[in-house]
Amino acid sequence: MTHKDNIGHEGTIYEGESQWMTAGSRILHEEMPEETDRLFGL
Repeated sequence: MTHKDNIGHEGTIYEGESQWMTAGSRILHEEMPEETDRLFGL
């Protein structure tokens, strides 16, 4: 899963990994699942 915010931070979380985030005031965050031939989360 790829994630990024409106101030330029971005990264990718790979299968089996986890991430902890704390968002500050006025920071917009989005996540987009990578397209695969499997169902997301299975």
